[in-house]
Amino acid sequence: MLTEGGRIFTPDGRHCIADSPADIAAVQKYMDLQFKYHVMPTPREESSIISSGGWASGPINMFEERKAAMACGGRWWLVTLQSDVTRKGKFRMDLGVAEKPVVKYPLFEGGPRVAYVNGLSPHPKRAIAFMLYLCSNKYSDELNRNHDALPGVEKAAERPAFHYSRFPGRESAGSPVWLALAKNAVSFSLSPYITDARATRILRRQVNLVRAHVKSVAAGLRRATALINAGIRRNVRRSVVLKNKYDSPGTAPELGNRPWLPGQPNAWVMPVVPGDHGRGGGT
Repeated sequence: MLTEGGRIFTPDGRHCIADSPADIAAVQKYMDLQFKYHVMPTPREESSIISSGGWASGPINMFEERKAAMACGGRWWLVTLQSDVTRKGKFRMDLGVAEKPVVKYPLFEGGPRVAYVNGLSPHPKRAIAFMLYLCSNKYSDELNRNHDALPGVEKAAERPAFHYSRFPGRESAGSPVWLALAKNAVSFSLSPYITDARATRILRRQVNLVRAHVKSVAAGLRRATALINAGIRRNVRRSVVLKNKYDSPGTAPELGNRPWLPGQPNAWVMPVVPGDHGRGGGT
């Protein structure tokens, strides 16, 4: 959706706009990859492959079992893929990294690790000291060497350890593509009025119905948008804090929903919504 120019929420997070023309076009392209160009498995094909045994569901499992030539994932995938190959005693894949396909805009979703200090902790100074360690070169080099995503400090990814690889032939871990994508990353489209987990579940269910040809793309996204907006209204009615925020124009954080501009800092916020206890979480 991002690369098509679409977003899930308005910049202030007050309204879901997943049924915008850009979002509809993006999901239609997603459908075309499966049913028109046949370069992605359809739901029926996925079920058939899973039932035949040999691999679990999910793109990383599909890729590891060589059922797919390309999959979208993060640098941390290399931790799983390389360790699995090593345990089997041989390298079965020649891994490479490339930028995700771009339709209109070179935008990619990304998220950080987030650490908090409990205000009621009896040892806040130790907790803060540990947070500082997470920003240190020592810890950053651990992430660099083990290929577990990127360090929290951007400059730390330019250290020599970033290009280290324990696995000969796996230089993709130190590829400059990872850094380029991080520089063009924008935060997830969020709203302070509904949890990301609940909005994602609603949207995913409707897209699955579209994939099953139960609904058209436009109908599925209209339904998802209506349900998410209903959830926003319900949460605002339940919480005085959210209602005051909702009724006060200009007070809601933009949560990274703005279009990305070169040189613009990225903001990452995970909302906590009173009364909206969606499953799951995030870092």
